[in-house]
Amino acid sequence: MARDWIFFVGYRYLRTRRREKGLAPAALSVIGIAVGVMTLITVMGVMNGFQLGFIENILEISSFHLQAAPIEKGSGLLERDNILQIKGVKSVLPYREFQTMMKGRFPSFRPVNIRGIPKDWQEMDPGMDNRLEMVKGDFAISPGTSSIVLGQELAQAIGVGVGDQVSLISLSVKGFSLIVPATVHYQVSGLFHSGYYEIDSSFAFVELSTFQEINRDANLTYGIKLENRFNDESVLESLNRQPGVKADSWRVYNRSFFSALRMEKIVMMILIGLIFLVVGVNIFHALRRSVYEKREEIAVLRSLGASPSSIRGIFLIEGVLIGFMGALIGTILGLLLSSQINSLFRGTEYLINLGIDILNILASWWGGSKGHMSLFSPAYFYIQEIPSRVLFGEVLLITGFAFFSSILAAHVAASKISEIKPSEVLRYE
Repeated sequence: MARDWIFFVGYRYLRTRRREKGLAPAALSVIGIAVGVMTLITVMGVMNGFQLGFIENILEISSFHLQAAPIEKGSGLLERDNILQIKGVKSVLPYREFQTMMKGRFPSFRPVNIRGIPKDWQEMDPGMDNRLEMVKGDFAISPGTSSIVLGQELAQAIGVGVGDQVSLISLSVKGFSLIVPATVHYQVSGLFHSGYYEIDSSFAFVELSTFQEINRDANLTYGIKLENRFNDESVLESLNRQPGVKADSWRVYNRSFFSALRMEKIVMMILIGLIFLVVGVNIFHALRRSVYEKREEIAVLRSLGASPSSIRGIFLIEGVLIGFMGALIGTILGLLLSSQINSLFRGTEYLINLGIDILNILASWWGGSKGHMSLFSPAYFYIQEIPSRVLFGEVLLITGFAFFSSILAAHVAASKISEIKPSEVLRYE
């Protein structure tokens, strides 16, 4: 109770304006921290939306969490039921894969990744089923039928649609140096969209038994999904302990791409985090100036028996309040902006087009006009809206960093109080 005056004086100093006109220095510091926290949370949320979307599409459709295959072709040591019994395994999809060339109505061939999957793949791998959105037709691949499902972008690139026929090059190896090419025809039964351009422009699916028409040498591989992809080490160890089995993790075959995404995120966080450095310097100079302007009050408090640590506590409390208020306001605004980022862009697009309409009305008097603008036109972007995902750990890190940077700046500024000598201040002031 004896130190309650420290909190009272610190709060009063926080509300004190400069001797000149203008906002209180504390208010400017709070605004600076709030803007920095809001910006960093919003940018990280959008970046997470894009990066996690890409990562999940790759792991759910293309590369899985783990891939296991027998070392020797035809080995029966690896079975789907045995893999499902391993703790942490969620789903297992057997498939064969082969890269070849495809041609449709257009005369040129295009590289394509053909994957043969079982007819009941949707039950085996619900995760991939959720990621593949059928645009036209359906995923009708049945044993004994020459049906194929293409990515939407791949179909546009070769000029085909549902019901059209495509040609694939099949390579049969008859000797060490003799490769015999052949042409296999399939009928397009459906077009899918995943949201990841590389998959939509290069993937095609056929039924596993008809895959033999394209390639007879591709080994059977098991695509494994885990309950938690970060717990891959234990499952990988269990698979590699089995004789004649080779298994790899998503950390291996996506290392370069995921490392690039991680580095991009770290650099972006550091660059935007420099805002807090600027705000911290601003808080330091504001409190240092406040110490200088209040040297008479400090001298009076010292003469009344206040210790230097108590005086420093006043300005530390001011720094704590600045950091807390700025971090709180910035976090609320950042979360709100991240969740409504698409509404913000739609509103911006509406205002721009409203201005274009006004210009069109004026231009119509001179016989000219301008069309409407779309911020995310399909002609230029492969997205229809901005994805945003806010991670609790990152929000906590950003908020904590902003809060402690203000406390550090206040601590450094408050250390100047020891240079004030009450006797000299009261004598000359």
